[in-house]
Amino acid sequence: MVKGGQHQKAKTKGAGGNAKRKKSTGAGLDRVAAGKQLNNALMRWSALGTKATIPQLRKYMECGAQLSVTDLEGNTTMQHIVCLPRKNMISVLNAFLAIRGCEEPNRRHVCALMAEERTITSAVSRGSEANVLYLLDTFGDELRQIKELGPVVDMASKRGFRGEVLSRLMELGECDPFELLSKAGRVPSGVPLDLALLTTTDEYERSGVHFLAIHGMREELQRALVLWPGAVHEEDNKSRTPLHSAAIWGHVRCALLHWWERRERGPVLFT
Repeated sequence: MVKGGQHQKAKTKGAGGNAKRKKSTGAGLDRVAAGKQLNNALMRWSALGTKATIPQLRKYMECGAQLSVTDLEGNTTMQHIVCLPRKNMISVLNAFLAIRGCEEPNRRHVCALMAEERTITSAVSRGSEANVLYLLDTFGDELRQIKELGPVVDMASKRGFRGEVLSRLMELGECDPFELLSKAGRVPSGVPLDLALLTTTDEYERSGVHFLAIHGMREELQRALVLWPGAVHEEDNKSRTPLHSAAIWGHVRCALLHWWERRERGPVLFT
């Protein structure tokens, strides 16, 4: 009888221990554990494509998980978030910002992480152009606090980012106008497309007009040739004119140049 009682008592104690363990994996998670669980779920989602649902993630967030928790490779939760597909990235951020009673602290937390270079670096290196454009639109003030955006701009250029995303990154980083013209085919807002900028050349003797042709900037190219008609004959160190550059980069329809016999009629573009 005694042995049976002891056995029953031990069984009851064991059941209680299991109940405690079950509770520790639910709402009883502390902030550190919740942060690690959230990070792991997002890492699997962003890196491996293993989808997690917003309610699952919200469970960790409501336990006090912070987006600054790092994984074994030193990546924060926020870095994993900005690498998700755009729709999912926005859903996760909105879920974090909508936690009842924590809206303002969480908003400050998100803004502080957006002001870190590693966050935008991850978005540019592993995310999409759509993600980066959303971050520029939503957290422009925070991104402007980053002191050195040069490496981020170089990474965006190497990944093939073009147009608005690249030019806005370069403007945030206060890049040289000619550098922006050469990499994105644009000039910073407020900077005129003048003769001094058009006649500047890089180490390969390519002028600003060459880069307008390379990037297929039709309207800017038309204005540039009015300012500098002789640019159609300018050659780089490989004897290529802007016409060659436009053809090589596939902008034949929008940037094919033709110089009419009568200069008074000006340059025209075939479309």
